[in-house]
Amino acid sequence: LQLHSVLLLSGIILVLSLSNTETTDNRCFRNGYGEKSKLILADGTVVWLNADSSLQYAGNFNSKTGSFLTGEAYFEVTKQSDGTPFVVKTDQYSVLVKGTKFNLSSYPEDISAKTTLLEGSIDIFNKEDIFRLHRENCLVLTNKMEVFPVRGFRHLNINPGPKAELNMNKITLNELAIRLSRKY
Repeated sequence: LQLHSVLLLSGIILVLSLSNTETTDNRCFRNGYGEKSKLILADGTVVWLNADSSLQYAGNFNSKTGSFLTGEAYFEVTKQSDGTPFVVKTDQYSVLVKGTKFNLSSYPEDISAKTTLLEGSIDIFNKEDIFRLHRENCLVLTNKMEVFPVRGFRHLNINPGPKAELNMNKITLNELAIRLSRKY
């Protein structure tokens, strides 16, 4: 009876380990201080990853697993012909996208998480709320979600393209020190 139990348990473990081999192809891109990178994902989405940031996603990049961002990134999401959504998760909330351009900043040491939408609309989910953000608006999450109007790239901390600009509008001295330390 013991031998049968050991063989059965071994067979179950073998089947489970073989069935999980497809989902272990996880990828992670990480930038150090002062670095900025351009990534092109398998679905055609362009991502500008800011300094001291990381983006994790499954190698086959599907909407069920999505991606996880720590730090800041600018996304130009390619609309999928089958309507498959693009999901970016952070510690603060998740963003559901079907093709648009937006910036997401969620550093663990920052007092707020921010999402700035330049085109289209996106849905933002946290534990308590679901919120639809529309074009040229910025959602800021501290203790509650607040929306502010913006115009174009000048309100982003990371601008797409090789020229990096640092937005220092309406921030505290402490926030400025943190942003400068990431950049330099």
